[in-house]
Amino acid sequence: MIDGFVILTPILLLAIVALLAFVGCDQLLGLNPTSLGSNQVGYVKTAVYVEPATPANGTSTTILNAILSGLQGGELIVVALQWKGNPPTFTPNLMYAAGPYTWQTKVGALPQTISDIQVFTAMNPAHSAQFTVQVKLNSVVSWSLCLSAYNTVDTNAPTYSPQTAQVSASANNPVTTLQTAQIGLSAGDALYAVGFAADADGSFPPGANNLGPGPGFTLDNSGNTNPLVEHLITSNEGSNQSLSAVVMNTTGNPTANLFVLGMGIKVEPQS
Repeated sequence: MIDGFVILTPILLLAIVALLAFVGCDQLLGLNPTSLGSNQVGYVKTAVYVEPATPANGTSTTILNAILSGLQGGELIVVALQWKGNPPTFTPNLMYAAGPYTWQTKVGALPQTISDIQVFTAMNPAHSAQFTVQVKLNSVVSWSLCLSAYNTVDTNAPTYSPQTAQVSASANNPVTTLQTAQIGLSAGDALYAVGFAADADGSFPPGANNLGPGPGFTLDNSGNTNPLVEHLITSNEGSNQSLSAVVMNTTGNPTANLFVLGMGIKVEPQS
């Protein structure tokens, strides 16, 4: 008696030959092959500190230890500092940051518009479960410090193309959204954004002037969203994209002063 596998062998070979006919169809049909294991920036967490104003004469100073915990080590930390002082006697002092840090951008807005804002980045040391920044300053308005952590980041060139936008709203100039110029993002990169909203006099009443995240963005801080921190991670399966950092004006304040900063975060290159 002839074994069954002997009878089935020609049929199985015919099926394999038929499948070979489809080799190269992805190129003929213009299809992009799926890239398995492509890298993508990973968002970890955010902590936001909002502190009260100090006296206008600048004689009182606040020292704040801002901590971002629950980390594993090696993350990119993005820190946004917002305040308003009295030059030339006033100087913000970043006394300490865990790991070497680099100031990324400084925006000196007009006093009647909004606060001063600085953003810097640092790499969290390996195996470090928390990142600490100590700030010493005085501010004539409520001030804030926002810390966000990202992993799977290109440590040689983690950030790029910081863009800012600001506007003073009024009854004759209603503003529903505020966005930066577009930032060219590569597949797998992230877009970090932070937004602030002040009263017409540049003050930040606690719990007031909350903002909403832009379309496609993920809100990173809950509760009172002024400041608002958000991010967007591009697909690791598509072409490059040019996107703007966007915040929604949900304050209900017809004379709010709005500010947004957006910055690209580059994904770790594949080995």
